[in-house]
Amino acid sequence: MKHSIFPISYGATLLIMALALAGCGKKSMPLPDDRRDQFTWTSSSVQVTLNGCLSAYGTLSGNVANLTEVIFELQPLSGADACDNCPFTPAERAEFPANTLRGHPEVNTVRLTYCPREQAPLYLWRMVGINIHKRFPYALTPIRKTETKEEQEIYYAPFLIP
Repeated sequence: MKHSIFPISYGATLLIMALALAGCGKKSMPLPDDRRDQFTWTSSSVQVTLNGCLSAYGTLSGNVANLTEVIFELQPLSGADACDNCPFTPAERAEFPANTLRGHPEVNTVRLTYCPREQAPLYLWRMVGINIHKRFPYALTPIRKTETKEEQEIYYAPFLIP
């Protein structure tokens, strides 16, 4: 009696294909459905202080009680790398626990001051809000550029006139 190995190889091929197809589909982490535990940035700004430090301010909406920390990311820019389409590659990161940040909890504001290790005429920056529940994605501010000294002097000049 002659046995054919065709049914065995055919069955093995079908099994391998079924396992390979089972791995197809969406390949991202699932997002939690319960948005009540999340928060988002509604506004943010940074001013360069007279001593060269950065004073950052942000407003949050949502469940701000779940904010555990804010990470301030900073990329110093010299004249050569001050292009608008360059990628954001932060050279400095500072972590601030939430209990040291809240300016006014009743209006969900965050204030922080950071003195960069590397002084520069301009900076790209963003703030990252970390949720106490690790399953939620980070809340990111848009990446922004600080104002130049000339722009800030124009802004502050009316306040300096006696």
